[in-house]
Amino acid sequence: MNEPEVVQLLKRYDNTLKTLFEFYVKLDTIEAYKSSETGVLSLPYKSFIRLVNQQRLTPGVVSKDEILIIYKLLMKNKVGKIGPLNFEEFIESLVRIAIKGKDKMNAEENKPQDKPKSILLFDMEGVTVNTLEELFKYMKLSPQISKRLFVKRLTELRSRGIRSEVQKRRQSASKEKNNIQENS
Repeated sequence: MNEPEVVQLLKRYDNTLKTLFEFYVKLDTIEAYKSSETGVLSLPYKSFIRLVNQQRLTPGVVSKDEILIIYKLLMKNKVGKIGPLNFEEFIESLVRIAIKGKDKMNAEENKPQDKPKSILLFDMEGVTVNTLEELFKYMKLSPQISKRLFVKRLTELRSRGIRSEVQKRRQSASKEKNNIQENS
């Protein structure tokens, strides 16, 4: 991940990635918090999962099990239980998702892997500029988008997800009601 081209790409997307991170940190105001010692924004697990789902990273790019493994890998150096991600860990999670999911995103440099896929979860050297660009393209991220416009897009994406959940609940309740009426 220390390749100069990769570092350059991450710098180009820095504002967009920070906006994405901050948006999801602030979604769950009850769980979201700043560490009292450092004042650093932290992304709780629940918000991270919401981000992954709303950005269609699971199941589109990686499985839910792989997301959990990636998250636990990031937590292994922390003391105690699974906690929130700081910004650097969030970036590392995206890099790991890009590496693990590059076959699904149809990156140009896809070649048969010499290593089993499970090992790629631990191998940070597998990241290339193309792999990360494919992930950012999949997520519809742009380094040039204004913060205001990007937050608006994220809010709309979140609203669609909420509407979808409400519709599913209504359909489920309606089916349940119909079943009860049929059995009566």
